[in-house]
Amino acid sequence: MKRSSIICLIVSFLLLFVSCATTGKFNQARFDEALFRGEYDTCADMLERKKESKHNLLKKSLDVNMLRYQSGDYLASGKGFLESKTIFQKTTGAYTPAMYVQSAIVNEENTLYYGPVYERILTYSMRAIDSIKLDALDNAVGVMNDYTGTYRDIINDLILKQRQIEDESGNFLENSTVSKSLDMLYKGGINIDTNKFKAPKKYQSQYETSPLMSYLGTVVYAAYGDNEHARDFYSVLKKDNSSLDLSEVLEVPQNKGHLEVLALSGLIGQRSECSSKLIFVGAVEGVPIYFKFTYPQFLPQKHLVDAVEISLSNGEVKKAALVENFDAAVLDDVKSKQYGAFNRSVVRNIVKNATALTTVISSRILMENAPSDVVRSIAQISYNSSRLALPIAMPLIVDAEKADIRQAAFFPHMANSAGFSVKPGSYDVTIRYLSKGEVVEEEIIKDVFVENGKVTVVAGSTAK
Repeated sequence: MKRSSIICLIVSFLLLFVSCATTGKFNQARFDEALFRGEYDTCADMLERKKESKHNLLKKSLDVNMLRYQSGDYLASGKGFLESKTIFQKTTGAYTPAMYVQSAIVNEENTLYYGPVYERILTYSMRAIDSIKLDALDNAVGVMNDYTGTYRDIINDLILKQRQIEDESGNFLENSTVSKSLDMLYKGGINIDTNKFKAPKKYQSQYETSPLMSYLGTVVYAAYGDNEHARDFYSVLKKDNSSLDLSEVLEVPQNKGHLEVLALSGLIGQRSECSSKLIFVGAVEGVPIYFKFTYPQFLPQKHLVDAVEISLSNGEVKKAALVENFDAAVLDDVKSKQYGAFNRSVVRNIVKNATALTTVISSRILMENAPSDVVRSIAQISYNSSRLALPIAMPLIVDAEKADIRQAAFFPHMANSAGFSVKPGSYDVTIRYLSKGEVVEEEIIKDVFVENGKVTVVAGSTAK
């Protein structure tokens, strides 16, 4: 077989390990430009038309719906997030942990994106906020009823599967494919001591309830006059964010009404790839063999908006309290996945290298033990061709090793709120988004009517 044919075969084989999501006519540069200009409707349209791998349909749905929200199309956003919830439910049952780990042996992004717990809760939160923006309190209550009715079973199943995936990934030496690959490498003169490869510390996610969702449950039910459910949500909120005082939401002061203002700001922090230095594990036929291990990480990130100030037309001004910083949720999720991701990376390094070396090692062994000159001659040709291909094939394996850093990109960075117990009447609400004390954006919600003895909820947001 010609050298070029051998190289093409090996390169074609390695390309199977690379994610093959198609982008159709999607233009990333134009998308980024529109995003920078704040043309969120354009971004949503572009992303919606983008052809996407079946593995990433959930991520696409979440991103499109958040862009719809940022563009002010709250009706489309709310309907879209309801569809996202359906996708969530389907993806939870689509994979067993064993199937997930097996898929990840090919490539991390060859797995179905099923979304972490915080994204699942945020779909409920954003549906409720879309309803608040549409002044549709009944719909917001319906979201809360849906959440209390189905959430726990769905999330418990997801949490259990995630822990099983981590456990399955940690038992990679029990995989027959790995054992055979280690044996092939050994025949090539490479003895892999897997004990030297230290995975990040195993971590169990702590994120099972969202302060934002608990806040929304408290204020939405209170506004609806259902203080029993409001108190249930508030009890959970006090565990997750004890600094928030919503006592006047539950008991509105006499002869006053209560106005709650929620402000979302920024875009959620993004995970990145942590990649080890190249690790020399040996040489086959004079060609050095390197391993590279990857897994997701979350580094501290800068956000423009660092505080929010809210004022009413009656002159009252308050610094909004932090309800939830979603970067913390991303960090928790990343930490919970590092152990399994590292171990799966070890598996891929072993299996891919063994696969690429199989022809040269096997043909050399056959050549040395050939029962006849004809067999030896055939083995020699195979050996020579595959040997020449190795210097090209091996770097491709290193380059193809990537961490899975997929996540929904357009959820908010943080949620802040302020509450005002005021005389019944109409008020203009001004939300000022601050950066180091300077106003970077101001939003005015006009003619908010507050009734005596009742709770009113409004929401604002900026993607800055």
